[in-house]
Amino acid sequence: MVALDDVLGGRYTIVERIETGTLAEVWAAHDAILNRPVAVKIGWRQGDGQNRFNDRELFRQEAHIAAKLEHPHLLPIYDFGEHDDCLYLVARYFNQTLHHRLAELPPGQTLPSLTTLRLLQQLADAIDHLHEQGQITHGNLKPSTIVLDSQAKKFHPYISDFGVAAVGVANVGTPIYMAPEQLKDETTGPPVDLYAFGIMVLECFTGLLPFSSDNINRIFYRKLQPEPQMYSARRHRPDLPIGVDVVIDRLTRMNPEECYPSAQEAIDELTRAFYSGQAGIDGKVFISYARKDQEYVHGLARQLRHIGVDIWIDHDISPGSNWDQHIENDLAICDKMLLILSPAAVASENVHDEWSYFLERGKAVYPFVYQPCEMSFRLRRRQFITSTGDTLNDVAKIVDILAGGIPTILTQEG
Repeated sequence: MVALDDVLGGRYTIVERIETGTLAEVWAAHDAILNRPVAVKIGWRQGDGQNRFNDRELFRQEAHIAAKLEHPHLLPIYDFGEHDDCLYLVARYFNQTLHHRLAELPPGQTLPSLTTLRLLQQLADAIDHLHEQGQITHGNLKPSTIVLDSQAKKFHPYISDFGVAAVGVANVGTPIYMAPEQLKDETTGPPVDLYAFGIMVLECFTGLLPFSSDNINRIFYRKLQPEPQMYSARRHRPDLPIGVDVVIDRLTRMNPEECYPSAQEAIDELTRAFYSGQAGIDGKVFISYARKDQEYVHGLARQLRHIGVDIWIDHDISPGSNWDQHIENDLAICDKMLLILSPAAVASENVHDEWSYFLERGKAVYPFVYQPCEMSFRLRRRQFITSTGDTLNDVAKIVDILAGGIPTILTQEG
């Protein structure tokens, strides 16, 4: 390997070790020709036995992947060479990673919300660039592979470390950030990076991870569904918009097909959560709907409960109970109504009676058009939303309208 004061390629003098990983070491060095600091990543020498992907060609592939990518938030590569039978690549200098930045915060403190939001916006753009332009799955996204510009006044993150992308197989990376399909050696793709991005969203806003590494085998290999609160940022920071949990929930779905199609769509939803007043959903929400629509509505109710919305739905009434009495009692105690509209709902006398009861008592009714239909004049005058055809997207729209209010105040570092 290398030691202090070694000179690589006749120009890079090793100054200090920055980090040691399973695939390589990263050192700070001085570029004598351009008189600037650089970071040098040095692959383990063949036969060192430090990692199971001890192959010079893989390290060369990593350098080629990194070199062909051009984006303001992907770490730029300056040079590539060999020293003492070790391959190395030279990149822009950094002396801190996002992991270091989060770790140095005092216990119980987190980064300011605006700083976090801006950081995540920049990373989302870079992740999508990888997937769209480079057609690359990074496979090892985590705070320690996000390096920070040491000379920038504001956070300027770069995604680094394309070693796992070069390896190109599943079950390589840091388990806590690895999607279930990645842990189980299944085919990987963009959802793997989006899952890791979801874990980082949680960690950046709370300073915490959903579970310990010891629980990974119990949860994923035995195919046990993690408890929803594991992924809840509001569980630890109730001041956050409820939309933060909506985004984390969808990014970290066990089924990759339910994830966002891109990081940008996730970050757009996260940004709307902060600027549309999603301080939370106060009170209990009564869901009124027609029996013909129950399959969709029951699925919607499960998703709303999954992210902590307090709802009442007649599906909760126990068999043998007095149905009318239950409905009357719960209409009285609920604070808001989510009215699922469809041709069947418009034709239902029960649904009409329920929303009329709410309006007559001055309670809020939020019409949600599940299927195109003719609304009454009283309902057309109210703010309503229309289904997107996708339950998870519908949940986000419903949360946005139910949680309307004063926009969240975002603070930032000076």
